[in-house]
Amino acid sequence: MSTKTKKTLTKVASIATSGATILLLSGISMLAPAMAATYTNGTLLKGSTGDIWVVNNNLKSPVRSIEVFNNSGYDWNAVKTVSDSALTAVSAATLVKTADNPDVYRLERNFTRKLASIEIFNSYSLDWGKISVVSQPVMNSFSYAPIYQHGADLFWRDSSNILHQFPTMDLFTGNGYNTRDLIPVNDMEYGSFAIGEAISSAP
Repeated sequence: MSTKTKKTLTKVASIATSGATILLLSGISMLAPAMAATYTNGTLLKGSTGDIWVVNNNLKSPVRSIEVFNNSGYDWNAVKTVSDSALTAVSAATLVKTADNPDVYRLERNFTRKLASIEIFNSYSLDWGKISVVSQPVMNSFSYAPIYQHGADLFWRDSSNILHQFPTMDLFTGNGYNTRDLIPVNDMEYGSFAIGEAISSAP
């Protein structure tokens, strides 16, 4: 084989290898999930739906109404429109508190509930670094979780933080509740509640 032929084959092999590498990296890039951008606390975002979110600790919380927006002192001119993929890449907050209150609330199924102790917080293996600070109007826009599940038992929580058991599913549904809204609690959190009289009738 001549020297010229060897050089030509070497060049072809090099080009082929480079092309394969580019295709491989391109494929990896296409498969990789969108990386969330880093936002300063208080950044207001919206996607194509027009729903507005406020970011704290790089976690987003919904601003659920114009009233909540205005009462929080937000600026409409500060709302940043981003792609839906960029908005989706920002994780939703599941642990929230306000700036002037140390109580931490867990946000599930669009309901909040206070985690009554450090031990209860830790019993769920939650991350203290994933707490998002929200305005009081944003916090108030969520209803406090009314119904709970411990094992197979279903309960309603009254305003005094006392649980009342539904003895039957008919009583549960007859009071207008749906199983999709049930908040499951573990043994430790269940033990933090007082237990009152069982519910005996539907309204």
